[in-house]
Amino acid sequence: MAPLAGSLRTDRLINTHDGTAASHSLRSTENERGSPHTLIDAADILTQAGPRRDRRGRLHRVTLDGPARAAVDAWWAGVFDCPVGELWRPGTSVHAHAAAGLHGYPGIYVLGYAGRCRVSAPGPEVPAVRAAVADRSADELLRPSTWRSMLSGRVAAVHGPSVHHYLDSVAGLGAADDVAEVAAAELNSLQSECTEAEWREGGFGGPDGRFFALREGRQIVAAGTLTDWRGAPSDVGLITHPAHRGRGHAHAVAAAATRAAIESAGVARYRALVANTPSRRIAADLGFVEHGRNLWVTLVDAAPRPR
Repeated sequence: MAPLAGSLRTDRLINTHDGTAASHSLRSTENERGSPHTLIDAADILTQAGPRRDRRGRLHRVTLDGPARAAVDAWWAGVFDCPVGELWRPGTSVHAHAAAGLHGYPGIYVLGYAGRCRVSAPGPEVPAVRAAVADRSADELLRPSTWRSMLSGRVAAVHGPSVHHYLDSVAGLGAADDVAEVAAAELNSLQSECTEAEWREGGFGGPDGRFFALREGRQIVAAGTLTDWRGAPSDVGLITHPAHRGRGHAHAVAAAATRAAIESAGVARYRALVANTPSRRIAADLGFVEHGRNLWVTLVDAAPRPR
């Protein structure tokens, strides 16, 4: 297994897994700035609840911990250009876009977890956003309706919310002997049977990454992909042929892709829209742990940058 201390180089923050094709690159850096705020370790946010059982009766942990949690929190800290210890401060904090991946984004980026919320906005918008969210809970700020209400007439689109899941162990994945790694071009026939929106949401946006396929005879009925996260192909995406859904094929390709991600990068990420219950069920059955939700609000007329 590869170590978790991998590069936090680039990633698409506004990403197809989360329902839009707009993309922004991110380069995160170590941040050693001091802060007057109390530092919060993610391990202190949630009590260590007992393990949960999936639909097959297997036990899974419910909180992310150890090196995987450290790697994930370091990545999120890079997104917001803040020290890791400030990432999960109690309440809601609002800051100007600082990381390279959000520079130029004419909108608001929101991360929430365990009742805590971090919001990034264009610099000129920060005072108004800070005032608007002052009396709102983290749960409210992860609802599209809240932003449409608070910023009436200024919202072009709300993307998400999406759930971010992570896994760093192959122990519960089982075998996926019927799934093979393939070249991107081999998925052309499957792509032709799916809508463009389905293809993008599944994480299939281009030829880069790794691809996995499950066949029935000569036909590919389901596919998985690993796209870049933390500088390695470790972000899991899935799609199933419309005529073959509901038969467990997506679970099989997800298991194969997840195993490959963990073996090469140490931890796998799996994202799904909150509304996509079947996809979230696959993540739960494979043992993925939820560790954050996010959405972003594209504004109609973001305030101009000061010159």
